[in-house]
Amino acid sequence: MAGGPIVSIQHPDLDTPTEGSRTYAIVVCVFAALGGMFFGYDQGVTSSMLIMDSFLYDYCVGWHNFTYEDCTRSTSDLPGEWTTFTVWYNMAYNLGCLVGAFIGGFVADKLGRRATIFCAGLLFCGGTCWVCFNKSQAHTLMYIARIIQGFGVGNSSFSLPLFGAEMAPKELRGMLSGFMQMTVVIGLFLANVVNIIVYNHDRGWRTTNGISMAPPIVVLLGIWFVPESPRWTYKHKGKEAAEQILKRLRQTDNVGHELQVIGDQIVEEEAEGKGLLEIFEPSVRKRVIIAMVLQESTSSAQSRPCVGWTPMAAARCY
Repeated sequence: MAGGPIVSIQHPDLDTPTEGSRTYAIVVCVFAALGGMFFGYDQGVTSSMLIMDSFLYDYCVGWHNFTYEDCTRSTSDLPGEWTTFTVWYNMAYNLGCLVGAFIGGFVADKLGRRATIFCAGLLFCGGTCWVCFNKSQAHTLMYIARIIQGFGVGNSSFSLPLFGAEMAPKELRGMLSGFMQMTVVIGLFLANVVNIIVYNHDRGWRTTNGISMAPPIVVLLGIWFVPESPRWTYKHKGKEAAEQILKRLRQTDNVGHELQVIGDQIVEEEAEGKGLLEIFEPSVRKRVIIAMVLQESTSSAQSRPCVGWTPMAAARCY
């Protein structure tokens, strides 16, 4: 009977506590989670921006001879062209997120987690600059800008939690890798505060969009001052390079156990060589289906679309 080699990895005691200090790793993970703010902030900005007078005068009034009264009718009576534009304003962003998240996995494996996070911030800032300086009535160009924004956000939505999980001590891995969700909510809150402040300003919608670049700029400037993922480093640059990073993260020289666990996991994954196909295995497939059903049946699947549309719907339902 033909068959490949059977690799049996004897893992060290996985219950052994992580050596060293957790403080530096926590700081790194919290810093990386700042990327969630530009996801949340953009969602919050969009919800109110579409009904700001400054946005309506730039993109609705005068388009197809629409008047201000046409652009501020109740939702059911809005001009069809305007409704289509607002739908695709959001859809272009979501499509960009989809593609960005998919491509982000390949980029993160090839170039590293830090490079992926940097690219995500760069794409978001580039797309946001385009949105802010886009000419009035240039609807098609706005779609392109939103797609670029989406590329950045989708990329960061994949790479930032991954980076946090690989940097965190295993005892705090769940909390720190999920911290991005908290920063998403903080971004939503800040966006609505800013929207209230600039709502009646002549360039209010451009101002509130411009402010959204603050968190990604911080990430862009700071990401190169934190170490690369020890797991990625081990796989691409070797054990010694990964050891140096772990010593820096844990603030101790006693990282042999954690280093061995990382190395054993990488060897095991490479020996199995399944990659994406692993999700179709019965045991894994069951878990994937359960996770997807739970997501789709709870508010996690509905909250962000509602955030994007509720203020617009509320303002037009009279």
